[in-house]
Amino acid sequence: MHLGYISLLLAFISTAFTIWSSATGIRLKEEKFIKNARLSIFLQFLFVSLAVFLLAYALVTRDFSLKYVADYTDKHLPLLYTISALWAGQAGSLLFWTWLLTIFIFIFMVKNRKRDVDLHPYVFAVSSAVVLFFLGLVIYSTNPFEKLPYPVPDGYGLNPLLQNFAMLFHPPTLFLGFVGFTIPFAFAMAALMKGDLSSKWLNESRNWTLFAWIALSVGNLLGAQWAYVELGWGGYWAWDPVENASLLPWLTGTALVHSIMAQRARNMMKKWNITLAALTFLLTILGTFITRSGIISSVHAFGRSNLGSLFMAFMAITIIVFIALFSWRKKLLVSEESIDNLLSREFSFLLFNGIMIVLMITILWGTLYPAFTELFVGHQITLGEQFFNKISIPFGILMLLLLAICPLLYWRETNEEDLKKKITTYFIIDVIFVVVLIVAGIRHIPSLI
Repeated sequence: MHLGYISLLLAFISTAFTIWSSATGIRLKEEKFIKNARLSIFLQFLFVSLAVFLLAYALVTRDFSLKYVADYTDKHLPLLYTISALWAGQAGSLLFWTWLLTIFIFIFMVKNRKRDVDLHPYVFAVSSAVVLFFLGLVIYSTNPFEKLPYPVPDGYGLNPLLQNFAMLFHPPTLFLGFVGFTIPFAFAMAALMKGDLSSKWLNESRNWTLFAWIALSVGNLLGAQWAYVELGWGGYWAWDPVENASLLPWLTGTALVHSIMAQRARNMMKKWNITLAALTFLLTILGTFITRSGIISSVHAFGRSNLGSLFMAFMAITIIVFIALFSWRKKLLVSEESIDNLLSREFSFLLFNGIMIVLMITILWGTLYPAFTELFVGHQITLGEQFFNKISIPFGILMLLLLAICPLLYWRETNEEDLKKKITTYFIIDVIFVVVLIVAGIRHIPSLI
């Protein structure tokens, strides 16, 4: 048995022990169990890191006795692309995902090791449950250390489309964004389990949310540029299902970043924040499901696999548990403040969140439509670019208006006269700027507007 596979098994055992030890420490209120959970978090990080190192070493040394190495490298592949092969395939990318998550949990544990916070054992348990799921996939469904019956003289090499400089940065930043939203989700679940629905969980998870949102934003931009250059789609966004899969959690993540401010400033939008944290996490899992199940045709997606049913089961369990906890703690999620005025920052945030959610649902429907038609009609019917452009442009215009107006608004209430003066001043500046653009040769009316 390959040492890498053994290290994954040890990581699985360590992760399961983390969940048990955290849960026992919570139930018995014994600090020694929480200390053991911290130790096992270190062990899960250590063993997964060892597995990643061994797979990377096998790729660099061209160990063609491993099926994964033979499938994604060859003797002539440059070193940088050989390293990027670590996340090029199904098994390697899932291992890389798991590794990033163990890094995040380990950093969180080390950073807070001297702090006695009641929510942390819950966070350890929930985040480790996610690690356990992905480790289960890597170990039992798509093992990157699977051996060939006999070593081959050379590998098949990396897909030419993936031999692009962006391959070194786009997938890792996208994964950082996807994986990063696990920590806010774990805090949201911890707050529901503990029954502490104050702003404590938000304050502790805020930086993780911002980091994940920034990483996902950068990942989407790099991917858009890469697709434009490599595939020649003639635009930066072709509404491909896998493109949409990374856009969906970005929309709800953006809404979460805004509503966090409302709760911190005015202790409101509690239900929004708890729901958005869970929804964003679920959309990252859904995006992974779309990419890896092969349920929808895409140039980005992997081929059909048996992973789809496992992802669906995981999402179903997560939704059921969340709804149960949310219903249980519903009375504690009532906002202590209310929106007093439509000309207020909190109302603009609420409006912005509504726009983001409706846009997300619409794009989600358009993305999953081929799967539904295949289920009921027998073949996939795809909604093209025209559908997505038609529904997204009005929402985009509304968001642009909110982006312009929201910074001028205050919490609770904004003085109308003061707002009129500011809008008048900025409108004059806008007109001058448009004139400059026209003189510079820009004549595209919608852009000028």
